[in-house]
Formats: sequence, C-alpha cells, structure tokens
Amino acid sequence: MKRFCWFRLLGLVVCLLGTEAARGQSPPSIFSQPQNRVGTVGSSTFLSVFATGSFPLFYQWQKYGAPIPNANSSSLSLFGLSTNDCGFYSVVVYSPYGSVTSQVAQVTVGLPDPGTLASFNSTVTSGTYLFRVFGSSFGSIWGTDVYTDDSRLATAALHAGAVTLFQDAVVEVTVLPGLNSYVGSTRSGVTSSSFGPHNRSYRVRAYTPPLPGTLFISSQPADVTTTVGAGVSLAVSAQGLAPLTYQWRLNGGAIPRATNSTLSLPNVRQSDAGHYSVEVRDSGGVNSTTSTEALVLVYASGVLNGAVAYYPFNGNAVDALGAGNSGAVVGATPTVNRFGQGNAAYSFNGTNNYITFGKNESVYPNTTLTWSAWFRQSGYSDNPIILWDDDSQTGGERYLALGPLGDTNSMVFNADDPLAGPGGFAAGGLALGSGWNHVVFTADAASQNLYLNGTLVASTNAPLPDHSGRSYLSLGSGQDGSVGYFNGSIDDLRIFNRALSAGEVASLYATEALITPPRVLQPPLDQVAFVGATATFSVSASGSAPLTYLWQKDGQPLSLQITNTLYLTNVTLADVGAYAVGITNTAGGILSSQAMLTVWTPPVSVASFVGRSVDFAVGVGGLTNLGFQWQFNGANVASATNMTLTLPSVDTTNAGNYRVVITNRTGTINLTSPVATLTIVTSSIPPFITGPPLAQTNFVGATVILTVTNNGTPPFGYQWLKNNTAIPGVNTSTLVLTNITTDDAGDYRVQVGNDYGGVMSPIAHLTVRTRLAFLSPPVGASTNRNAPFTLMTVATGRSALGYQWLRDGVPVMDATNATLNFPYLARTNTGLYSLIIRDSLGSLTSAPVQLNVTGIPQRLSPPARVGGGGGFFSLNFGDSDGYPLPPDAVSRFIVQVTTNMLNPTWETLTNGLSVVNGQVVLEDYDSTNHPARFYRVLEP
Repeated sequence: MKRFCWFRLLGLVVCLLGTEAARGQSPPSIFSQPQNRVGTVGSSTFLSVFATGSFPLFYQWQKYGAPIPNANSSSLSLFGLSTNDCGFYSVVVYSPYGSVTSQVAQVTVGLPDPGTLASFNSTVTSGTYLFRVFGSSFGSIWGTDVYTDDSRLATAALHAGAVTLFQDAVVEVTVLPGLNSYVGSTRSGVTSSSFGPHNRSYRVRAYTPPLPGTLFISSQPADVTTTVGAGVSLAVSAQGLAPLTYQWRLNGGAIPRATNSTLSLPNVRQSDAGHYSVEVRDSGGVNSTTSTEALVLVYASGVLNGAVAYYPFNGNAVDALGAGNSGAVVGATPTVNRFGQGNAAYSFNGTNNYITFGKNESVYPNTTLTWSAWFRQSGYSDNPIILWDDDSQTGGERYLALGPLGDTNSMVFNADDPLAGPGGFAAGGLALGSGWNHVVFTADAASQNLYLNGTLVASTNAPLPDHSGRSYLSLGSGQDGSVGYFNGSIDDLRIFNRALSAGEVASLYATEALITPPRVLQPPLDQVAFVGATATFSVSASGSAPLTYLWQKDGQPLSLQITNTLYLTNVTLADVGAYAVGITNTAGGILSSQAMLTVWTPPVSVASFVGRSVDFAVGVGGLTNLGFQWQFNGANVASATNMTLTLPSVDTTNAGNYRVVITNRTGTINLTSPVATLTIVTSSIPPFITGPPLAQTNFVGATVILTVTNNGTPPFGYQWLKNNTAIPGVNTSTLVLTNITTDDAGDYRVQVGNDYGGVMSPIAHLTVRTRLAFLSPPVGASTNRNAPFTLMTVATGRSALGYQWLRDGVPVMDATNATLNFPYLARTNTGLYSLIIRDSLGSLTSAPVQLNVTGIPQRLSPPARVGGGGGFFSLNFGDSDGYPLPPDAVSRFIVQVTTNMLNPTWETLTNGLSVVNGQVVLEDYDSTNHPARFYRVLEP
C-alpha cells in the first residue's frame, strides 16, 4: 500500500512517499559543500554543491536565508559581479525522503585597480592630491598612524580618510614636507599597498560582505532632475533582519505615509524639490540606518527648452545632454557643490587651472544665446574669467568676468571684436561675498542682459558680435590659458540657443538655489546653571542660507543675540525664564520651542566646632526627578544622594571641600556645583558673615532657599526675619520656603550669634511672580433683551493686570475692566466675547463665549395692501430697540399666517421676506387668494 504526503517547500510543491514505500531509500546528504569565492567587479564566479541520496534531488539556493528566484540546480552562477553580490550563500537539498541545508559560503567582491587619479613626482615634498578609495565592511580608515576625525580631508603622510560601506569617494590627501614614503598597513580589515616615493595610487583589498542580519543600505536613492507635472520615483535597497520598515524624509522632516522602500511622487510641484533621505529599521526597530540624501530639483515647464549643452561637473566635464562636446580639464579639481555634495563641482586655483571645450557650432550658439553658471570666488586676480568665447579667425572675444571695476563685487560682460569694435557693460556693488552665486547672461538681436541670483543687474541695447563657426569656449580663464585665471569654484554650466526671459531666469535661479524655509532640526534644550556660571543654548536648523537668528526670553527679543548659540555668562536668578530663537531667511521664518533656564543656589562654605552637626544644601528651583551625588575632596560620599548632605558630629577629618553632582534620568542635566568648604574652628571669634542671603525672584508654587554663610567660633545661633519680624521656628543657616505665594514676598535677613557676639546680615528681597492665568474665565449665556447682564472674570498675574474685552474678535470700546456690564441688553449685543489680560510679562486671551440676546420683536406694522384693492398684503417689523437690522436678520425670525383666529392653524411663510432700511419686510403674495389673513412673528 502506498501513501503520499504533499507539502510546499520554498515555493515548490513536493511529494514525499509514505514510510511503507520509502523502505530502502536514503535522504539527501551533502558530500561536497559550497566554498567561499572571491571575484572582482564585472567578473563571474559560481558556487556548487555535490549531494548524495535517493533520487530525485531538488535544490534551492539562498542568500542570507532568503530564496533566490530560479536558482534550482546544484550550481549557482554569478555573472557580471557587482558589490551587491557580496553576501552569505547556502543551498537546501531536498527529495521525497528528506532535506538538508549546506554550510554557508561567503562571496567577496573586490574592485579592479582604480588607477592613479594623481601621480606623485619624486621631487614633490608637499601638496594636495586626490585618490579614489572604496568602502570596506564597516567604513575604514587606512594609512599611516596619524589620523584626523574628518572623513573628507586627512592631513598626514599619504593618509586616506573613512568612506561609507559600499560607497566610493575621492579623498584629498595632503603630503607634508619631508614625508616621502609610505608603508602599507591594515585598518579594519582593509589593506593598502606599500609605496616608496610618491608615485602610486592607493589599492584596497576587497569588499567584505556584512554578517548575516547586519542592517545596511546596498543601493542609495539617486538625485533626480525633472519638471513640473512629471512623476518622480526614489528607491532604496537595504538588507537586514526582516521585516524592514522605512520612513522617507524631505529636508529632515518625515513625509506622512511614505513608509515603503520606494517613494513615488506623481505630478510633482516645485514645492516638492529638496533633499530626500530614508531611515530604515530592522525587525523590532532595534537597529536603524539612514540613507545618503538624494537631491530632487523641479524646474518650471519650458524653462529648459532650447538647452544645447549642460555640464553638471560630477567628477568630469562631460556634456550631460549628449551633444558630444565634452570639455578637457586642465588642472581644475573636483570639489563640493552648493548643496555640500562631494565631487560635484570644479575648483580653480587662480594660477593655471581652466577647462576648455573646443569648437562646436551646433553646441555653441552665435548671437542669440543664454549662458548660466554657479560660481563661488575664493580670491581675486585681474578680471578673473568665468566663461570665455574666442573667435578663432578674427581674434575677437566675448567673455563674462569678475572685477572690472577694480573690486570683487562687480561683474562685466565684454565683447571685443576687430570687425564690430569694442563693446560690453558692467555692474558694480553686487556684494558677491564668499558664497555661491548664480550668474546668467542672455543676448538676442536687440539686447544683452546680465543677471545675478535671479535679478537683472545690467543690460545694453546692442547685439553680440558674430562668431558664427569660429567659437572656442573655455571656463575659468581666457581661451589661450594665459590670462584671467579664476580663483574659486564653478558648477552647473548651461548653454541655451535662445535668450531666456527675466521670469525664466528668476525661475531657474529659484529652482537651482533650492530655496527652502528654515526648519528646526534640534531645538534648544532646557539648561540648569549655578549662580555665577555660564548657561548655553543652541539650535540646529536647516534651510537656504543665509539664516538669521534672534533669541528671545519670555517672548521679548534679546538684542545682539543673533547667532545659533546663546551664551549667558555669570547668570543670576534674574536670568530664569523661557528662551526660544526665531530663525528666518528669504523663504520664511520659524520660532523654536521654548527651553527653560533654571538657576540654582550652590552649597555654601561652613565653619563649625568639633562635635557639631553641619548641613550642606543646594537649591534646585522646583525641578523634580533629579539625582544627587555629594563628593568630599573629589570622591563620592557613600549614600549621599539627597538635596542636603548632613554631617553629624564633625571632627577635623571632615574638614575639606564639598560639592554635589546633579543629574536627571534623560542625561540632559549633568552639573557639578562650586566647591563649599568645611572649616573646623578651634579659636574664639565672634560671628561674621562671609556669604549673605541673596535677593531672589521666583514664581508662585516654587521652592525658595535663602542661605547665609559665616565664620567665627561655633556654635552659632540663627534667627531669620521677614520685614523685621522674627520668623518662628527657623534657627538654622538656611531658610526654606516651599510652595510660595505672593504673601511670601518681602525683605528677609538673618541674625547670627555665638557666645562672643552677633551680627545681622544685609536684606535679601524676595519677589514672587504670579503666572498669568484665568482663575475664573468668562461664561456665556442666552437671555432676554432689556435685562441687565454682566460678563466677568477672575485672573491673576505678575503685576497689576490690564483688560480688553473683545466682541467677535474686535475690541469693545472702553471695555477695559475685569467685568463687562450691560444695563439693558439689546439684540445687537449678541456675539462671541473674549477677554485679553496683560501683565508686565505678556498677555493671555480667554476662550470665546457666546452671548445670545433674544426677545419678541415689536413695532409690527398693520398689513397694507400693495397694488390697490386686488393687490397682496405687505407688512414690516423691526427691532424694538430701534437698531436697524442687518441683511442677514431674515434668518432670525419665523413669520406665520392663519386665516382663522378662532381656531387658528398657523403656517410658516418661507418666501417674501427681505430687509429694507433696517426693517424686515414681508410681502404675502398668496394673500390675494384668501378673504382674511392673520400674521405673527416668532423669534426662536
């Protein structure tokens, strides 16, 4: 008898024979395991397994435990290797009689020799050079034993910085004088070659695949350039412990519902432009990694029409439009662009660097054209050239340059032609600065125009000289490479065969500048400081430069505090408050969240006799959930974890320096107090005050600590006074006032005495501020007209309060008291009422409440027939208060009619009502159909 059992394994349906038919059959067994393989990018390799067992045998290859589609034979071929093929592979062998999984084989993909990007000459003793290096499994540093923390620039003898896993980068290496050789080394699993004189490039051994379950991004989202209305798709590939979760971000802010590995943006708008990244988390969200940023630029429709050449300078001078006129780079080196992206612009040294593009009439227009480029100047020479167009036959030239007026804040376009004569125009006072600027030159048959950062700065009504078939273009210097060398960076050169309009130039600038409003990335955090210390608030923000900062305290601006960091030196209790910073640029502004500054009173020095009890205390300004650790001479005191440190029965061994370390659970507070000294006194000295109590300002409900420090011969007696009246029961050097109210405000001082005399401290004034609040807010009502009514509130604040009542958001004239009285309510008093209260710290507005004034309308006129004896009835009514009714008053009233007052049946009229001259007019067109009509008016 046969038995069959069907099941699904790795997506395949498998049939196993029952035990009776399987007698004498053997399950799969692996005789030869797959072996580790090493290949280079672009080459091929394979993995294989040899298994025994009763046939048929089936195979399923896996990578990191996940099945590989269509990989169902005893060997797995990997053609055209890339770094994405790195990983750990295994194979499941199964049959109707069982299954077995092979051991894991590691595939490592190396990189071909990158070649020499810069060669060293044996005579070179110093200079900066470029090498292309490649990421290892963890992002490595290799080179000499001298390192920096900057992954973009390493200053050491032939030292390269760290690069990201599975990424390659061009690294600047500075060779110092006297360091002319280099010995290979291994750092984080990456080995570099040994060099003699400076004449070799770096070599990196190979990629190492990440361990199974390691979370990493294998394919980063790519930059996108598109136009309004098009669709954009950004994608990321990641590996790690599944399931993976994704969160896309735009300019650092999370995009709602963007939680897949692919982000689709259909029908993009220019507001969709920006820097996109994605955060990837593995199963359980324990580990996370964030992609590199992808830049999305969205151009207005039609702006790029007529473009014949575009040079993005992404590590080369290739024409991205494919017109076949790529440039030749002479000395210029790749650098970062205006968005901070590396290898995305060219740097010119002002001495001998330029890029030449040769002659191509199909690419370089003649007399109707647009030139567009981004530049940043680093220094000044005589008329540094941005773009030069040379006439090969006549020797004439057309060029765009800086500094024709003898300074770095001017520009010129010059057209010097032997046939047409000299021409050109200049613009001065441009404030170019050291940042990136966008320059555009346009020309047509009637005019030439020069734009800077989207704005027209100069023009002339003259055509360009004809260079038809004779144009030779160069960037960063004159065509012959001998004059006008530019010192700085240039990026994104565009050439059009038409003259862009002023609006198109402004749109092009706005798109390529990627002007975004400020966004707070890291708001200021709460700070605590002891009296006399320095408190520091800082904010991190993104947005288009320049960003302008203005700090404020309790809503009031702080003059001269205009950087992203606020320093408060030598703080006092008067500095307690809420701090925030406003950040603005040309695209908008934002106010950060508030951060609180709490100023604490430190422990004070004490002198005491042997055998006496001594207390050290710290004032914490009402904060909770704090941790304390007292220290004696720098070492922790066991079990001393409260606000107060008590030393019972001191002796000379207790003399020394005491301080307290204060922390919170989140780690945002870690503060060490100034040192307080305990002196054990053995002579007979009257008391004298070394630290009087200090004036303080605090809010209702806080805790206030007043402390006096004194020396002399212990023991001491203390008597605290308020407004010259002794406070009973307070006989220590510290006065603690908890949950203070305004009644606690006043003048405090303390009398200190011992067996040899006494002394009175100076006065310390306590100011108690009341936070602005409504204790009893206004309450709305619905009441009849002609009745008296009062809206009232009870509020509290720091000082005498100011009031302003509002009706429907508009201030009520002369309504500046805590109550708003209506001796006789009128219908016109109906509305939404709110109250603004003010004190010296700010203002607060109550929630609006509704006041409805109702009442039966009077002045109902008798019906009058309109149009003679056969006409309809008309009547009108108004407000009995005599106020004209507004046009929308029709909706307030219900007009009903009946034909019989003995047993009336009232019907509501829905038509014929209108407001004329402040009166509701009713025209009853149906009255001609009835011998008698009776009317009444209701107001719900």
